Amino acid sequence: MISISEYDVESLLRTDSETHTATAQQMLEMLAIKANPEVGSGEGCIRVPCEVTDKKGKLHEMASICFPIAFAELDESNYVGYIEDVVAIRPSKYTMPIEVRFATGCASEYAMGFSPTPVVSGKGRKFLLNGPNDFFRFKGIKGTEVSLYHGEPNYRSWPVARYNPKLESCFIADYQPECDNLLIRFADLEHPEELQNVQGIWVKTEVEGTQD
Repeated sequence: MISISEYDVESLLRTDSETHTATAQQMLEMLAIKANPEVGSGEGCIRVPCEVTDKKGKLHEMASICFPIAFAELDESNYVGYIEDVVAIRPSKYTMPIEVRFATGCASEYAMGFSPTPVVSGKGRKFLLNGPNDFFRFKGIKGTEVSLYHGEPNYRSWPVARYNPKLESCFIADYQPECDNLLIRFADLEHPEELQNVQGIWVKTEVEGTQD
């Protein structure tokens, strides 16, 4: 396992002559989770948020399988390994539902650098997410416990649930064209109606664009 603070992904791949190909079983496991098309896009990679058990038996409750497409620098992640270090991939209790993750990538900019998505916990606590997000681990609440909020959000008083990337482990795999199938698309959403009345989430033109 390599500390990501010491290396960037491009250097790791450039200096390593081995291939790191996800197995067919690993791809099936990741297809059940999917990747937010906006998370990792600025880093030049596809990222699948999950829980991983590595070959040493260590459990990584917040992990991403990363498929670098171009230059990628993940200097805030905790550890970096390769896909062959992974023996099991499962949904993480800290990964948010697919509709919430998709919505965070569609959020409009409310103020400079602030693109909020309103969410609510199962016990009614309300939060804002800023920009594309996959994981939620905040105030004792886990990602599987949050859903989109459909009322009128208060952008000034609601707490912003900030994500700490140093809690996340990253495992690198070679990009292949079929990795694009891992990206969330509107047709993948089980409850697309949940996005229709969320303030600040604009998916109407994207929805219309898929009807052909």
